[in-house]
Amino acid sequence: MSQQTSCPDAKLQWRDNQPFSTQYEDVYFNSENGLEETDYVFLQGNNLKERFRQTDGQHFVIAETGFGSGMNFLSTWKLWLEHAPQNAQLHYISAERFPFSREDLQKALHIWPEFQPLLPELLRQYPPLINGIHRLNLDNSRITLTLMFGDATTMYGQMTAKVDAWFLDGFAPSKNADMWKTELFETMAKLSHPETTFATFTSASLVRKSLQSSGFDIKKIPGFGPKREMLTGRFGDNNPEKDGLPWLTPPPTPKNQKHAIVIGAGLAGGCTAWSLARRGWQVEVIDQHPYAAQAGSGNHQGALYAKLPAKPISSSQLHLQGFLHSLNFLKNNVPADNIWDLCGMLQLATTEKEVQRQNALIREKHYPASLIRAVDPAEASDIAGQTTPHPGLYIPDAGWVSPVRLCNYLLQHPNIQCRFNTRIERISRKDDIWHLYDSNNTSIAQSAIVVVAGASESKRFEQLSHLPVKPIRGQVSLKPLTPEAPVLNTVICGEGYISPPLDNQWCFGASFDVKTPSDEIRDTEHQSNLKKLQDVLPELTDHFATHTNSINGRVSHRCASADYLPIIGAAPDIDAFVCDFDRLRKDSKWRFDCQAKYHSGLYVNLAHGSKGLITAPLGGEILADILNMTPIGLEKNLINVMNPGRFIIKNLKKGTI
Repeated sequence: MSQQTSCPDAKLQWRDNQPFSTQYEDVYFNSENGLEETDYVFLQGNNLKERFRQTDGQHFVIAETGFGSGMNFLSTWKLWLEHAPQNAQLHYISAERFPFSREDLQKALHIWPEFQPLLPELLRQYPPLINGIHRLNLDNSRITLTLMFGDATTMYGQMTAKVDAWFLDGFAPSKNADMWKTELFETMAKLSHPETTFATFTSASLVRKSLQSSGFDIKKIPGFGPKREMLTGRFGDNNPEKDGLPWLTPPPTPKNQKHAIVIGAGLAGGCTAWSLARRGWQVEVIDQHPYAAQAGSGNHQGALYAKLPAKPISSSQLHLQGFLHSLNFLKNNVPADNIWDLCGMLQLATTEKEVQRQNALIREKHYPASLIRAVDPAEASDIAGQTTPHPGLYIPDAGWVSPVRLCNYLLQHPNIQCRFNTRIERISRKDDIWHLYDSNNTSIAQSAIVVVAGASESKRFEQLSHLPVKPIRGQVSLKPLTPEAPVLNTVICGEGYISPPLDNQWCFGASFDVKTPSDEIRDTEHQSNLKKLQDVLPELTDHFATHTNSINGRVSHRCASADYLPIIGAAPDIDAFVCDFDRLRKDSKWRFDCQAKYHSGLYVNLAHGSKGLITAPLGGEILADILNMTPIGLEKNLINVMNPGRFIIKNLKKGTI
């Protein structure tokens, strides 16, 4: 199902430097005592000062129904720094249907001197106004802000989390009835546990009755200032409703684990290891090659962008979310240093079919102009720095990444140890521990948690042999930079791609061959890459023809799944799946009341294909969230399309297994 990607912003009037919503005809806060009200209603109402002090080595999860100006969040962040132990982590989740622009956020919050030390970091990472979930890691990862742009009920229905305290904020029920509806409170109940508290400024009958019917115990207390009453309480029901699709429900994570082995030192493995290490895990990365990123992640440069369809679908939403995540991840965690450059990207329309597709994309207006806009051949040439005959789409925040250098940087984390030249032939679990065996059938490594990120070769492990992954050959071409070469300012994508030169070398391509397993570099594929380049940058291609210096190349094999989406999550036990869900062969709509069975402690991060730069960093974060049992920074429906068990279920329904 397609959905709007561009998010409508808050419509504001400024009255005495205070934001006033013209959508809801109300103020966001009182400039005289807004901080005192936040402290009284939400911080004291949930007893957060004392609860923060008791979170030693743990994480605490707060969920809010209206981010607004961010005042509640910044007040909570400040309280956390003052009272929580250094080794604890705050997860703050907030939904906002009409978010502030970055400029309006800064204007609204500049009046509070208490927030000035925190505000620059929030503003630097504040996401574009695009519907979906946006993850911000702040204050050296002591604070994780998960911003959800969209309707609160819808977005919390897509959230995977266990909430410790709720901030029921937003405009009053009389102003914003759409938010305060029964479905919101039912969703809150599904995300709560017996120790979950809530607080809200309102004591409206509708809110009180909806909370009670959803399993919350209610307490009325005096309201702030002139408000007579407000509500606080605790969740009293510990029997959350099951969704009826147990194969999409993640298994329990082995508890008290902070050590993992990751098999594979490419993008998927490196990002997974880094995400775990950043959370305090000790990670051992094992790879059969002498260095990191020597297989599918070993190209000189890769284009960092998302190819967006005219009407968004699940796969494109995943790629857009991954692209935005990668941008924030690189900007805030990885020094440029010839590892990456967000120089922009031109996606040129070289065929009439592509012209029509791009025209439809602009006409449908699903994406904000700040993300992607149309350019004619003249503007495209001006942006590129050399002539191109084609119109196209321009993504100003896109660019290129060196996958090899990125992997090497991530694996330098002090909590990561690498073991190269080591091939794992099989894995076996005994006494809750996974043993990894070499070609001599010797157990050379052990851990309760293993993440397999070894691309297509992961099928050699018996537990994963059912996964429908395949290698796809790709050859990139490399030519030395000459002093007379035309300037190229941005990444160019048409039928192929080329990046601005790195280390005095052009990198362009790439071929796509699903039938050939060979690693041989072929001149025919160099010529094909040059022809693709001729279509978009004739000036540069003519320059190559007059400078007949050698052309080199590299062959790698991308790992793709049967549906060309990544495979991320717990490894299913196929025999148990087939047995437990056999009824799907006859009734594909049957609702099961059972727990799907997985190989305990075994996870996969595979099949990123040619999109690893926009899906591997997000995949690493998802696995780290799963293993730490913290809120997952991606919508549930997008997590589900990557579920490793999806192929078993599809085949059962089709009767092919």
